[in-house]
Amino acid sequence: MRRLRQFVHHTRQTNITDEIWERVLGVNLHGAFRLCRACLPGMVERGWGRIVNFAGMNAIHGYNGRAHVSVSKHGSWGLTKALGKEFGPKGITTNIISSGPIGGDHADAAMAKHIAEMAARVPVGRVGTPEEIAAMISYLVSDQGGFMNGQLIQINGGTET
Repeated sequence: MRRLRQFVHHTRQTNITDEIWERVLGVNLHGAFRLCRACLPGMVERGWGRIVNFAGMNAIHGYNGRAHVSVSKHGSWGLTKALGKEFGPKGITTNIISSGPIGGDHADAAMAKHIAEMAARVPVGRVGTPEEIAAMISYLVSDQGGFMNGQLIQINGGTET
């Protein structure tokens, strides 16, 4: 994970090598596609299923030095919407969560500092919790979440960029 992080954070666009571009798209976009492809046959057979993908705020907002991340996450959003239309009639819903900064136990002091700095920019005055994301996932994968399909759900404390 640490190695991928070095590819992702604040790379000047002119410094993004083909290796970095391919690696980020491979993990974020191709990984989501392959996981969906592996799960869908069983869901179709059962006539029921729930897929929840993750995008982060990069799916919506472009950031300096992160075009490769934004492209990969935006592609995951497109994948989610397309699968929702294709497989919704078969009882399968697909949605994608775009979260803002999420806190938690960070052994890495630099990451903990970064999270604290981000909290200062969130309108509700704090970062989100893993439990808040888990609650949304629980809803989306439940029977009650069956009418939510092909949607990007923002959980970000009101953060715009």
